[in-house]
Amino acid sequence: MGKETRSILVGILLYVLFRNAVGYIWDIGSLSIRYDVPMSAIRIEREPSSCDFLRAPVGDKACHYSKDVTVGFLGRDANGLRVVCSDAQGNGCESAGKDHPAIIVSWNKVEEP
Repeated sequence: MGKETRSILVGILLYVLFRNAVGYIWDIGSLSIRYDVPMSAIRIEREPSSCDFLRAPVGDKACHYSKDVTVGFLGRDANGLRVVCSDAQGNGCESAGKDHPAIIVSWNKVEEP
């Protein structure tokens, strides 16, 4: 492998890493400002890759993922797991901390016609 090829591959790798890191930080920062929630209370789940073009089998999967932003308050479900309650009254949770706003970004699969 020549020097030029290695330089190109390193450049592509750095671009991908930089783009993903900046995108993540940008998403957290913008959600924090928009909803007046501390950055530490925002969780962004990893976007699934099952619709990616290069995922096996290679080709168009006729789908994509859209963001689903849930804003609420930290609480615990019936099993004691931490969840985001739908509102300050704790609907959807066993116990909600009204002073702990939180945001979870999850992904919904959208099938394309």
